[in-house]
Amino acid sequence: MESYNLVCIADETYAQHAAVMLASLFATNPSKQFRVFLMTFVMQKETKKKLEDMVNEYGSITFIENDYEGTGIQTLKSETSTKAWNPIMYLKLLIPQFLPQDVDRFLFLDVDMVVNADIEPLYEIPFSGNIVYACEDYKYLQAHKYRLGLREEDLYINSGVMMVDLKAWREKDKQFPTIECLKQYADRLNNDQDGFALYFKGEIALLPTNKWNATTFFFEQEPRILDKYLAEVDKVRRNPYIIHFCEPVKPWFKDCLHPYRNLYRKYLEMTPWKDYKYPMSGTYRGLALVKYYIKYWLNACGIRREPMSLVRL
Repeated sequence: MESYNLVCIADETYAQHAAVMLASLFATNPSKQFRVFLMTFVMQKETKKKLEDMVNEYGSITFIENDYEGTGIQTLKSETSTKAWNPIMYLKLLIPQFLPQDVDRFLFLDVDMVVNADIEPLYEIPFSGNIVYACEDYKYLQAHKYRLGLREEDLYINSGVMMVDLKAWREKDKQFPTIECLKQYADRLNNDQDGFALYFKGEIALLPTNKWNATTFFFEQEPRILDKYLAEVDKVRRNPYIIHFCEPVKPWFKDCLHPYRNLYRKYLEMTPWKDYKYPMSGTYRGLALVKYYIKYWLNACGIRREPMSLVRL
């Protein structure tokens, strides 16, 4: 049986969430075998053993554990213009250097998500000369394009879900190393998505539906998505293929109100982390927390309509 190549990134803190994402992937794709490649700076031996035991029934997991010295990423981190993003996310842009040569395509998934469908249609998508397939980012992506010097027609993607032609990326990297592009634009970069937009300009295509990356923006009272996708909102909400918890109050916090938060909890029960005790996120405290809940229920009942309040399905 042919294996599906999956790449993800996690550190010790996010290992549990990687386990949940993998549990959901295996549960919704029970007849498939996977080669999982997990990139990290460092991870405890016990944690890796837990993940290995989870994956073994469905394929294999390879830990790419490295300090990545000599890749240029350390220089990049020191030159980036924001401290808001964890620098581990830049590892996405180093993937060609660390995956085996027999891997010619792969699916990349962030670990703050749950897979809710058969991934075969996503994985088997024909590249047709493109290197990356993904969904566009949120409503205000034009500001990022302007900052990066991109044109209106250039694509700015959400890099949480990507199908990648690794063979083509390696060929491109021989002519123009990815890290050289990143260094060239280091003063403009805020995150890995900036890097993908710049390096793969003209070689990115859109996935056929946003169901493949149903970000939290789709579940807001007034979705923070591009106007052209508004007609798709109800279909994405009712039948998301991959649910991406991309806002700060994620489902591993007690105060998460995302309509699909229970899927995270369902799949957590299938992992070695099933005894996890849910803490509060700390995003809202005291009176602010009370208001947070009241606003949610007022919106859910149709009494109020606040743009960023999450819907109740």
